[in-house]
Amino acid sequence: MEDPIIVCPICGQQYLPAELYLPDDFLGKPTEIVRTTAGKVDFYFGTKMDPDTEYICDNCGAHLKVHANISFNVSTDDPNEGEHITYFNKFKKIQLEEKLFDD
Repeated sequence: MEDPIIVCPICGQQYLPAELYLPDDFLGKPTEIVRTTAGKVDFYFGTKMDPDTEYICDNCGAHLKVHANISFNVSTDDPNEGEHITYFNKFKKIQLEEKLFDD
């Protein structure tokens, strides 16, 4: 895959995304993520991802408004290759004697 290049539409000056985007602004910075019991993101605190940025072209001075079209491709190893088994260590319950009032 080729490296993504951002090109000024006026003069053709080329930029790498790292030259125009700040990592924490682009990817966001979640500080606390709360998930449901099914593992879905319910809500989070922090800043969200921002695919938009603005930049003044170094060559011609044009005001560039850049929007990143983001997609994620996810793959995994073959699920039939070696079965994963999770074991739970259950401890015996212990009953504790409790005194509510001193005699």
